[in-house]
Amino acid sequence: MRGFLHAFLISISGCLMAQDSIFQGVLNWSQWEEDVSDENRKLRLDELTRKVEKIPRSIVQQYSLGKNRDRFHFINVNNDSQLDLIYNGPIGESDGIIIFVKTGSTYQMSNVLGGEIIGIERSKLSGLLNFKISQNPCCPAEEQYRLVAHISIRPNDVKLLTSVEYSYKRNTELPATYFSPRPFVTIRTHYNLRAQPTIDSKSNDWAENIGGNVVAIYPQGSLGKAIAEKIDEKGRLWWFVIMENNIVPTKSLLVYRKPTNMSVGWMSSKFLQEVK
Repeated sequence: MRGFLHAFLISISGCLMAQDSIFQGVLNWSQWEEDVSDENRKLRLDELTRKVEKIPRSIVQQYSLGKNRDRFHFINVNNDSQLDLIYNGPIGESDGIIIFVKTGSTYQMSNVLGGEIIGIERSKLSGLLNFKISQNPCCPAEEQYRLVAHISIRPNDVKLLTSVEYSYKRNTELPATYFSPRPFVTIRTHYNLRAQPTIDSKSNDWAENIGGNVVAIYPQGSLGKAIAEKIDEKGRLWWFVIMENNIVPTKSLLVYRKPTNMSVGWMSSKFLQEVK
């Protein structure tokens, strides 16, 4: 059952990526926020910061100075009649996300998830919200991270759960358009995942000992999904791919932080066999 659920979440996130790229976008909060008067907004935020003891101290301090009040968003998180809150803004030295679900006269607070929300969708199955989240590293040579997360609400327990995480190098070329995922398997050993849709064996932006614009090398039998394509000046067809990491790469510059982590980049389609 757990394996089926994991596959289901990966399938959902793959569709999200193809239809509305998780790699780009700015969230229009006005499409999701409830209409709350300035007076009512202040009363509710004063109540929140006063009653919920576990709110990080930096958020409360910044709120008292009037510096982060626009980072609180009134949204009906769990599709009931209560007004809930999403905080997305500075927590210490970086941005974070916290969900506050209204329960009676108080709020249940979720765990903290790092990053910026760049997209929201409401699940047709649960009525809860799914989030597309961007996490940006501090150093230019490190990865970018994009997450698909969803809310889990149980009695006295609200959590933000990451269902899948995509990592790729900061200078990876991103497609202009996407198509529905096409599953494939690599049919050649030591097949390269690159940051751009071109064979570049000279330039190397990485400190690690790996050639050109290669970010990972995959063995035969590695699974992935193509979600975009590009033809280079020599007529070579490249696929923009999500590698599932079902087999440990021969070599990789991308860090696997979770079992749901996937790697993203470009592969020549020549030795990729579609799985129908």
